[in-house]
Amino acid sequence: MSIEASTKADERYQLTQLKEQLAEALGDDGPAYWSALRDFVHGRLNRQEFDFYAYLYLSDEKAKLHNQFILATIHNAQSGQAPPEGERSQGFEGRKKRKHEDAERAADG
Repeated sequence: MSIEASTKADERYQLTQLKEQLAEALGDDGPAYWSALRDFVHGRLNRQEFDFYAYLYLSDEKAKLHNQFILATIHNAQSGQAPPEGERSQGFEGRKKRKHEDAERAADG
């Protein structure tokens, strides 16, 4: 699924499909990527720190999916429409232990 310019400003994108595509493309790196993205959004990582993980986990194709997901998320946040009832993200959080922290230690050591 790609983001189309023809989508009206008040329509929502189907984030679940974009997230599933990105999760599938990330494979085993998915939990670490989602953890790093969540930490960035929550202010626990700055842009430079998130970029480190983005370059670590995202190839060109994966980066395109990431960008589509981020743009669609921003669009939905600005659309003024609530998400559909019962639509929740599951399975994208990863393990409790942060894999990206392990990756950083490995890169430093």
